Amino acid sequence: MIIKVNGVDLYYQKLGQGQPLILLHGHHLDGGMYSKVIAPLSLYYTVYTLDMRGHGLSGGDGAEPVSYTHLTLPT
Repeated sequence: MIIKVNGVDLYYQKLGQGQPLILLHGHHLDGGMYSKVIAPLSLYYTVYTLDMRGHGLSGGDGAEPVSYTHLTLPT
């Protein structure tokens, strides 16, 4: 699924029921790194994985190189 945040399209997946569990990937990766654990965790939690700005299927504005500051601050 896609959600627009601060003008950027962010891709995320949602699977399961229960308390929310958000899985955040490391730099230069994407939410696909959790592909083997999403299904088992979804038996107990609502699991959210996302592709951070400029990673995987999420967009980026291309205005500057991606950095941790750029990923966390609104545009």
